[in-house]
Amino acid sequence: VVAEAGTGTGKSMAYLVPAIEWAVKNRHAGQRVIVSTNTKNLQEQLFFKDLPTLYATVENKFKAVLLKGRYNYLCLEKWHTVLTDMNQRLSKDERTRLLPLVYWVEQTRTGDIMENAGFQLERNIGLWEKLTAEPSYCPGKACKYYEDCFLMKAREHAKRADVVVVNHALLFADLASGRSTLGDYEVLVLDEAHNIEKTAAEYLGIRVNYWSFRNLYHRIYEEEPNKSGTIVQIEYRLSTSKNLEQDKKNRLTRLTQKVKFSSLNLKEKTQIFYNEFSRMLRDQYGSREKPEKDETRIRYHKNFKFFRILEDEIDALKKALARFINDLNQLIDALNNLDFDAFKFQAQLTREVISSYERATELMEGFSFCLKGDEKNYVYWLDLPRNDWSNDVSMYAVPLNIDELLNKMLYPNVETAIFTSATLAVNKSFDYFKSRVGLNLIKARPVMATAFDSPFDYNSQLLLTVTDFLPDPRSAEYPQAVRDLIIRLHSEQKRGLLILLTNYSMLNQMYEWLKPHFDAQHVLLLAQGKSGSRTNILNQFKENRDSILLGTDSFWEGIDVRGDALELLFIPKLPCDVPSEPGIAARMEA
Repeated sequence: VVAEAGTGTGKSMAYLVPAIEWAVKNRHAGQRVIVSTNTKNLQEQLFFKDLPTLYATVENKFKAVLLKGRYNYLCLEKWHTVLTDMNQRLSKDERTRLLPLVYWVEQTRTGDIMENAGFQLERNIGLWEKLTAEPSYCPGKACKYYEDCFLMKAREHAKRADVVVVNHALLFADLASGRSTLGDYEVLVLDEAHNIEKTAAEYLGIRVNYWSFRNLYHRIYEEEPNKSGTIVQIEYRLSTSKNLEQDKKNRLTRLTQKVKFSSLNLKEKTQIFYNEFSRMLRDQYGSREKPEKDETRIRYHKNFKFFRILEDEIDALKKALARFINDLNQLIDALNNLDFDAFKFQAQLTREVISSYERATELMEGFSFCLKGDEKNYVYWLDLPRNDWSNDVSMYAVPLNIDELLNKMLYPNVETAIFTSATLAVNKSFDYFKSRVGLNLIKARPVMATAFDSPFDYNSQLLLTVTDFLPDPRSAEYPQAVRDLIIRLHSEQKRGLLILLTNYSMLNQMYEWLKPHFDAQHVLLLAQGKSGSRTNILNQFKENRDSILLGTDSFWEGIDVRGDALELLFIPKLPCDVPSEPGIAARMEA
């Protein structure tokens, strides 16, 4: 079923009510409904607002579970290991930034980091990686915290629930991994379905960048600014072990020395390639001075010019990565051959090395795939950061035939699928949407599509204005003109003002320009990624009726601010796809 209905018309209730009734009636057969939304904002709105409303009103009580990707959950084993071994595992600065988690860990029932507004995940990604659940690190039922594991409890609850609320990212990541998280399900609801092609392409594709390499070697061994990483911890534990024979200790020390050398060699070769690669791309394509986008996007094909020019640097990098993988593998074999508890934290450190080995192997496969650029059903492109000082060039390889992949991987395994959004039809026809997501390939079952009118009287309830006095958005004067218009708008209309921007570069620029002015006016200025968690930002915005909120990304969809808390919406630039985008261009050529 494909259903289009405008924002605020009750789409969520329209699919939740029958979905809940069906799931409850079929509970005895182990049936459940998976509801997938585009963002975590929408996911939490469904779970914390819509579902409680229904639970209080429906006769048949149901169980609903909110499930996110594993990296959202705290790993208790890692947490207790870090606290026990803090001096070896955390820098002084990291110990300070860890403080907002200490009390929260004792109180949380879910382990979902999005609960914790004080931690500010966006600014502490590196620290959170030391604490989050990882597939290759997890010992499963052998873990002494298995019974209390937040991730496992969430997954177990999801298996027994009537309704499981996920997001598109988790849904397609689960498809890519062979349904290892969600398991089997027959009924699927895809809300904000206009986003599924883009999300499916992202999670069924490949991305490799400088940080893919940097995070890998930094995690194993780093000398600057201080010696750190898994190898440093292993060497320290070996030096203090009283249970390990000297010959085994010497062999392990030789192997850790090899890994340290190969890690530093990988770091050197990574920096040589990415520094030169980014320099050449900037010389050829220029760097953007205008804050229109966060990066320059460059499509490439097989035998890409700069891959040929940098053939020696690429070969050196691949050899360095191969040696790194080989040395890690030798170290893993040696660690696995030790007696149990040969040194303190032996099991945890061994799993950390295994996790890095698996990451390195995946990186080698992804890097090689992107460099070849020869798969006919893929589109390849590079993202060159706008900042001249950044060498973080990203390589993308994304499948073009999402319709065929969904028809092969998703549709045969579900009995019923509902696609809904406010924007699915093109010129009152659903043919384009159905072709993009593969619904036109389904022959054995009917596909129904309809659009519902809005009950709102827009002529009397809404004033829509279009500016004709701002400069060209591509000009250098445009950001300043937007800033001045925001100040003027709020000066003349002191009401809740939401400003939706299309990229973080312009959001950050607007925030830096506007904050001194509005601080002097005692007006609360909030910005995504700068003023706390999304939930905290929205709560402050609702409570302060003349406040201003700068948002991008997930704030375009799924936020619910009613009444006079939000009366003005300013969209400086519509977030439209353009024909020059690599994915769009490739689909036009296909």
